[in-house]
Amino acid sequence: CLLFPVAGQAAGEILRVDTLPAAFYGLDARPSWSGVGRLYVHGPSGNVAVGDISRYNDRNYPAQRLEVDGSALIHGSVIFNNRNGESSVTVLDDNPAALTVRDQGASPTTYLVVNSETARVETHAPLHVLDTRIEAVDDKASGLSITAEEGNPLLTFDTTNGAENVRAIKPLNALDATDSCGTGTYGTCGSLASLVTTGGLTVGMKTFMTGTVRVSDITDATVSAAGTVDASVRLAGGLAVERSTAIKGSLKVLDTADGKESGAGALYVKGGAHIGGETYVGSTLDVESNTVVGGKLSVFYGLAVLRPSQFGGTVTVTDGTDARTVDDAAVVVQGGLGVGRKVLVGGSIQTQDTTDASDTATAAMMSAGGLAVAKDARVGGTAFVATVATNPGEDMFVTSGASLTTATAASEAYALKQGASDRVTFNAAGDVTVTAAASQTATLGGGHHTVVTADATFAATLRQGTAGSGAIGKVELTDSGVVMQSADNRPVTVTSGGALALASTNGADVTVSSSDDLTAAAVDVLTLRTAGYAVLTASRTSGDVVIDSVRSGSSRVTTIKGDGLTLSGDLGGTVIEGTGIALTACGTFYGTTQCADLAASGNNVAVAATAPRSSASITAVASGGTFYGVAAEEASLHSYAESGDSGVSLISGRKLPGHVRIQQQSYSTDAAAYIRTDRLVVRPTGAVTVTTGAEQHLTLASEGDVPSIVSLNAKAASISKQVTMTNRVAGAVTVATLRLHPGRSAAVTVTLEAHLTGRLQATLVAEFFIGHHSGDAPEPSDAVSPRRTGLRSAVSSVYGGASDVVVEVVVTPDDSAGVALTKDFAIKVYATDGGSGTAPMSS
Repeated sequence: CLLFPVAGQAAGEILRVDTLPAAFYGLDARPSWSGVGRLYVHGPSGNVAVGDISRYNDRNYPAQRLEVDGSALIHGSVIFNNRNGESSVTVLDDNPAALTVRDQGASPTTYLVVNSETARVETHAPLHVLDTRIEAVDDKASGLSITAEEGNPLLTFDTTNGAENVRAIKPLNALDATDSCGTGTYGTCGSLASLVTTGGLTVGMKTFMTGTVRVSDITDATVSAAGTVDASVRLAGGLAVERSTAIKGSLKVLDTADGKESGAGALYVKGGAHIGGETYVGSTLDVESNTVVGGKLSVFYGLAVLRPSQFGGTVTVTDGTDARTVDDAAVVVQGGLGVGRKVLVGGSIQTQDTTDASDTATAAMMSAGGLAVAKDARVGGTAFVATVATNPGEDMFVTSGASLTTATAASEAYALKQGASDRVTFNAAGDVTVTAAASQTATLGGGHHTVVTADATFAATLRQGTAGSGAIGKVELTDSGVVMQSADNRPVTVTSGGALALASTNGADVTVSSSDDLTAAAVDVLTLRTAGYAVLTASRTSGDVVIDSVRSGSSRVTTIKGDGLTLSGDLGGTVIEGTGIALTACGTFYGTTQCADLAASGNNVAVAATAPRSSASITAVASGGTFYGVAAEEASLHSYAESGDSGVSLISGRKLPGHVRIQQQSYSTDAAAYIRTDRLVVRPTGAVTVTTGAEQHLTLASEGDVPSIVSLNAKAASISKQVTMTNRVAGAVTVATLRLHPGRSAAVTVTLEAHLTGRLQATLVAEFFIGHHSGDAPEPSDAVSPRRTGLRSAVSSVYGGASDVVVEVVVTPDDSAGVALTKDFAIKVYATDGGSGTAPMSS
């Protein structure tokens, strides 16, 4: 197919851009067309694209019915007809500006943004509503909500049928300053205000008003036979008025409390009282001071009691005054208060006595019995407690926001117990003991350092076991020395994260001994020294191990002995230096004892087998040296693998990568010299080169069917495969598998050489263009009719006169893991007839 416009194409010319006849596509397919290289019509799918032909062509055709590469200017209306049920405006997913509505001004104004990343429609200009309403969802408790950006609700419109209301979740501030009665005309107060409601008003908490409160309702105060009160203003609680009160009508106090002492009664007047008319007192009138009666005084009943009194029934005070001070409350007692039984207080209890608690009988508040507190208790001073305990099965937590100190007298003991057992004790002398339960662990640890100290003349001891337990291990620091001792038949292990030094002063010997094993381990370097010289050095970073003799006198001897002695090295290798070194390595392989001699000279090491089929082992080469392995007939690297993890490795490089070569050597009579030719080279850069001889094949073979051959880095690859073809589509065999990521495509050419039944030869050369479209057309599929194969061209022939034989192709996507994921497309072939109805036999 042509990917670019043909040279010399005239303006307005329509050019067919595929090379196959229309009949090739089947009954329902049509060829693709391009108009002057700017308008492209994809024949098989019917999709149309506006854009350069280099952008839209048979290898990169439009996936939607209409695609425009660039901006589009429409002078008319865009009309959506959802006759096929697909009318929608779809934007990119997870995009903060998936769709933007703006004008064409010099500095464009943005009006609307569709943010698919946050699933929001963002308005950047005022929203002008020309209709008279905004409709919410009907019959919903939250039919419409106004929220903050984080989703916190501010205002909710409840559209529940028959119970519609608006709920303000946050404070509602009306900044309008219109006075409700600014005109001075009471008749207009109902419509002049910052907040007007034609229905009732319910306030769930305190209300503070800075202006006057006027109630225009003229309902008079009434009292029913049952004692129910009603009026224009009705309060469920008390009424506190800090200034004068003027009442034009009568004042009725329905409280029946008697005024038997000063400050008590249904009506209490702290100052004087002036009554202009007659006064009726239905009970006792108690006057503490002189009383002047200008007229007649009638007392029908009542009693003034000036001495202690007893009440045989319940005393009820219905005054709802909260206690503010000792003389301002519903009940005020000038002296003490004695109660012989329980006291139930519905509010808080406060005592203004400041007496400090010096013992159980002296304090601002005392209890002769216990004290139960259901919630937190705070003590501003010191809390003196003889015993702190919880009920069985209950936890106790002691938490401090800063420091926490517990203390006893200097000569007293202190203990932390678990059950009846002491875990941490401080006796009167100051000894400290930490004891764990049987078979449990006692741990001393610190975030930075853990220090155990003792006075210079006393010992600091870590001990395991006791004298009678039969197993004692200890580390003891005394003024006479340091002792590290393990129990009998137990090892002592000393491990250092860096260097480990055992040293003594004044020329004393250093002895490390154990009745069993002794292990010294280091993370970095392990060195044993004597007389200032290192006799054994092991380095973690370089991997070197050096054993040397002490350089004293004229004779220096280094001896390494042992049965089955092995010297081996990793990465850097094992280095053996010296003069006159002779090593003999012997081993038994498959029942035969075989030996090899090792001789060293300079920087080159040569190894030669001294007996037939003997084996030699070299584990390292000195730095800068060269190793040659030479055999007269055949040289083999053989791993006697007992598991799949064993094998033979060729490793080059250490700090820097090296090269690896496999060469083939031949003799040239012209040059009278040997010529070495690289066959496989791995260069320090990681590049790999495989070279065959002239006119020779490079073959990748498999003992069975090869599951798949994958092209590297999306580059072109030519591969071959042998299969057995069948004569039925259900048994079509795979000749190639193409793996594609979503949205990717590739061109594949398949050349098939077949031997049919009767040794008839057949050939097929087919070109495919396969695209991954997440299961949508034009992605190949054998599940639709007619099948989509992605076939662009095909030439087949059968030799020997068997014109009735046809080779068919099928392309099957592997959707088992999902149609939109990376998947394989299997290109399959099978033999069929050319119209006779008799398919050839399988071959």
